[in-house]
Amino acid sequence: MDGKFQRLLTPGQIGSVTLRNRVVMAPIDSIFATEFGASNERHRRYLAARAAGGVGLIISDNLATEYPRGAVGSRAMRIDEDRFIASLNELVEEVHFWGARIVGQLCHAGRQTTLGATQGEELISASAVPWLASDGVPRELTVQEIKEIVRKFADAAVRLEQAKFDGVEIHAAHGYLLSSFLSPALNRRTDEYGGSTENRARIVLEIIEEIRRRTRPGFLVLVRMNCRDGIPGGIEPDEAVRLARLFERAGVDALNVSAGTYEAPALTFPPFLSPDGALLSDIRKIKEAVAIPVIGVGKILTPERAEKALADGDVDFVALGRALIADPEWVNKAQAGEPEKIRPCIACNNGCIHRIDQNLIMQCNVNPFIGREAALRMPPAARKKRVLVVGAGPAGAEFALRAKELGHEVLVVEAADRIGGQLVYAQKPSFKRELGRLATYYERRLADEGVDVELGKSATAEFVDRWNPDEIVLATGSTPWVPERFRGLDDAYTYEDALRGKADLTRSVVVVGAGSIGCEVAVYAAQQGAEVTIVEREQEILAGVDPSVRQRFEELFSELGIQVRTGIEIESAGTGRLEGVSRAGDEAFSLGYETLVFATGRQPDTRLVPVLQGRRPVHLIGDCRQAASILEATRQAVFLAERI
Repeated sequence: MDGKFQRLLTPGQIGSVTLRNRVVMAPIDSIFATEFGASNERHRRYLAARAAGGVGLIISDNLATEYPRGAVGSRAMRIDEDRFIASLNELVEEVHFWGARIVGQLCHAGRQTTLGATQGEELISASAVPWLASDGVPRELTVQEIKEIVRKFADAAVRLEQAKFDGVEIHAAHGYLLSSFLSPALNRRTDEYGGSTENRARIVLEIIEEIRRRTRPGFLVLVRMNCRDGIPGGIEPDEAVRLARLFERAGVDALNVSAGTYEAPALTFPPFLSPDGALLSDIRKIKEAVAIPVIGVGKILTPERAEKALADGDVDFVALGRALIADPEWVNKAQAGEPEKIRPCIACNNGCIHRIDQNLIMQCNVNPFIGREAALRMPPAARKKRVLVVGAGPAGAEFALRAKELGHEVLVVEAADRIGGQLVYAQKPSFKRELGRLATYYERRLADEGVDVELGKSATAEFVDRWNPDEIVLATGSTPWVPERFRGLDDAYTYEDALRGKADLTRSVVVVGAGSIGCEVAVYAAQQGAEVTIVEREQEILAGVDPSVRQRFEELFSELGIQVRTGIEIESAGTGRLEGVSRAGDEAFSLGYETLVFATGRQPDTRLVPVLQGRRPVHLIGDCRQAASILEATRQAVFLAERI
């Protein structure tokens, strides 16, 4: 055991079960299961990899206790019928083989689903309070229906006991059905299930009682609850403490504390703009109020941060979701005293949360093997090739690592003096420091795996002929794109210039473009004391960005006084003034500035294509193929490496 993580790696007790360490895999939907809601080999490999990676306890994807009305999404996992027991038992056996314990999360979506997911069945909730993104107003449950919901949760728990799970977690957080009863903002009932804290908690207390009555002694019962809802009139920490005490008295073994609803997703999945351990100060109030173990979550990405949370007394166990998606070996690497080898989560919420919310299978910006764990067992390539990789950003580095694993001879050439590509300057804002960890990770991995890297090297035709590769992989990235009429202005800069320190971001700054990069530059400048305005041609900002990231940006815009002007067609710029017209009302628009930054897009850097094409087979990946995210770059890289 590494002494630096003494508390993290010490065994812990929850109820009758001893866990080998204090690391819990947080429940997060993968959408890896079958379209009918059963666990399958892909799902089992995904969770078993985290068990083999050293975690103490796994909390499963949420399992619908009623279907289709209780399904969170169109491909929800299920435990509403006996036919799902067998496949879940196979999952349990594999997780147990690797030394981890597992509990199944019981969930009913309630108001936070759609008529598509419920196959047209009406939405239900504690009260008729809609989630704005749903298809209508949910119907308030009757008391008789509440009793039926309680029975279905208990039925589901009995099925999980038959499947040999170590216990269950009752999902009463994040705005789902049980959460809607607990929350004063969502529960407007006047009967015995509304009003006081005790009444609002009644449905959860009855579920706990019924599960205890119908399952064996020692079968774990956990409750997932919010420390705050993040919506007006919702649960705040003091109310969460009262609820926690009620659950403790009802006999639960542990509390798994999170925050947020679908209206406040930045609390549930704190993005890169949020501080590390974003929820811990609130969670600590609950821990101090109860004697049972408290599990805490909220942007705990590194072993160092997890150890601090335990040392400070914030929690008894740390729950990791996105960090274990990024690296299933997170715990093993911490135990080996090699935390620097952990593939770092960058808290982007792009491949995991954003895709899941769109009913797409989970992916990860930094881990192209998520859901593809079987690919790691591929045999070496039948024919070993000499492969030249041009560019050492995420695409080039990921390709080189995978190609080397498969037995190819790989040489990486990079024109810059450091590995990382755009990560090198994109990490400049303090809220993007995770990108710096990713660049450092690639530097170490390439060195550890013995990949030859030549920095400050240009891939000329002469160099290629001299090295004589079988294949060439171009991963040369992209360059900022600025509309032609604005190029060459003395007082205008690209977002790359701004992040490289070539522009003064301490005065009056106007950022053109309200995508993620433009908004990041705006926040970065405002944090340096600049007066910042963002100007966007479209009516919407942050198009295609996960709602948790959007919410956090909006909060920062308000805190920092950043102004946003949308629907503006820019006609001219220069000498300190931007001129244009409002697309909505054809009104003239004029705005002064001292520094103008264009964040209007990227264009593939394909300058080497005509130089090298025709000499050897040339493959393009990442931004030089098409301006893309890190997710697309890393996945393209491993796909090509496995087929070259």
